[in-house]
Amino acid sequence: MPLDRRALTERLRETSPQAAGALFTSLYRPEMAALLEDFQRHRRGDLLARRRAALMDSLLRIFAGRFWPDASDGMALAATGGYGRGQLAPHSDLDLLMLAPSRSEAEAQETLSPLLACLWDAGLKVGHAVRTPQELAEAATGETVTASCLLDARLLYGHGGLFATSVHGFLQALPKAGFIAAKRQEQKVRQAAPANAPYRVEPNVKEGYGGLRDIQTLWWIGKALHPIQSFDDLVSYGLLASRDAITLQQAERYLLSLRCALHVLRGKAEEKISFAVQPELASFLGYRNRPPLKDMERLIRHYHHHVRQVADVTRRLYATLDAPARPAAMQAAAPLMKGLGRTGNYIVFTEPEPATATWFQLFALAARHGLEPHPNALETIRAGLSRLDDKGRAEPAANQAFVELLSGKANPVRMLELMTDIGLLGAFIPDYGKVVGLMQYDLNHVYTVDEHTLHAIGWLNRLASGELAQMFPRAHAVLPQISNPVLLFLAVFL
Repeated sequence: MPLDRRALTERLRETSPQAAGALFTSLYRPEMAALLEDFQRHRRGDLLARRRAALMDSLLRIFAGRFWPDASDGMALAATGGYGRGQLAPHSDLDLLMLAPSRSEAEAQETLSPLLACLWDAGLKVGHAVRTPQELAEAATGETVTASCLLDARLLYGHGGLFATSVHGFLQALPKAGFIAAKRQEQKVRQAAPANAPYRVEPNVKEGYGGLRDIQTLWWIGKALHPIQSFDDLVSYGLLASRDAITLQQAERYLLSLRCALHVLRGKAEEKISFAVQPELASFLGYRNRPPLKDMERLIRHYHHHVRQVADVTRRLYATLDAPARPAAMQAAAPLMKGLGRTGNYIVFTEPEPATATWFQLFALAARHGLEPHPNALETIRAGLSRLDDKGRAEPAANQAFVELLSGKANPVRMLELMTDIGLLGAFIPDYGKVVGLMQYDLNHVYTVDEHTLHAIGWLNRLASGELAQMFPRAHAVLPQISNPVLLFLAVFL
């Protein structure tokens, strides 16, 4: 039920500052309980996160009016971070920013204190800062975590003019190219952490590969470049295709549902989908056993489906930023072999309808030269998978390229993961397609079956290259005695 703002305002006038915290708590907790009850019915994390943010907006504006009755006295209260985006999971922190002219900074801190006391009395976790317009502009060139948080700033209460000019100054000072490069590097470092590696069976819904943080990274990059309000706006600016905007929206909705359910089930800001919580989480979100898959196996498969799609969209957006592929760019690519060329750090198709064998040659060449297949080339393959029939699977040139990739000197894991992501590897070897995203519940498997297989290939490659000679001296000594090492790679893969 919406809060009666007029009645509450009157009630607050008669409430002492010392008793305001108890009143805030008495209002917040039943409203939040009602939101959680609704969530168990609709299971939409995006709705819960948006409605909790709206609840906090209403309460903060009403209580700010009590402690700060003159909204035009030169200060402004803003939401930042996830709260600024209007996404507050049940146990997420509230990030607040008080803007004040330099002469009023101490006064602003004093003004904010009773409001913070109300939030703390209700048991809420709050991150807050007081900044002048000049300090806000300086933050644009500071650490990217802070700058990202401020990109989501949204006015809650106070002087709208001060807020608008401060945000404008922040955006003017933001070094866009440097910020984008830093966010991409930050993402690369985050994904390199073992706990956030792709396709783990206990993934982190927030920080993991293709998770919410990766979606937010694309959002911040878009915000740094353009005044966007939704992913649809990135379509208007030519950074995303319409289908990519839809993909991000669907993935965000699903991942927010997982995150909010984790918070509810664990009673804290839990982001890891651990073995212990998976059965309960699957049941909470309405999954049922559908042989041969259990409910929690279906949940993890759906999770990996969405994060793979987020990774796909990320690759396409980054390629657009780096070197937009156009027909002219295809023609200008330096030739590598028939049907394939190089442009920048990417390998592209130089023919509009490449033969299926050329698909596999693309990945073999990319691994050999340390390049990336262009996302447009990946999309061409994905769109043409129906052409890969039994005759295409038996094509000698395709098999030769695949064997070269699998057992060549370059570590093939990255290329095999891309082939898995776009469905090519599962279409080429149907039995492999059946284990994509499949879990095994034991202490020896931290990845899904497909990813575990690819990691085994990666270890064998490192062993064959001599990289692991000191770690496994006996195996390193035996390998050269194998007359046909290709058979060993195929055996490990199959």
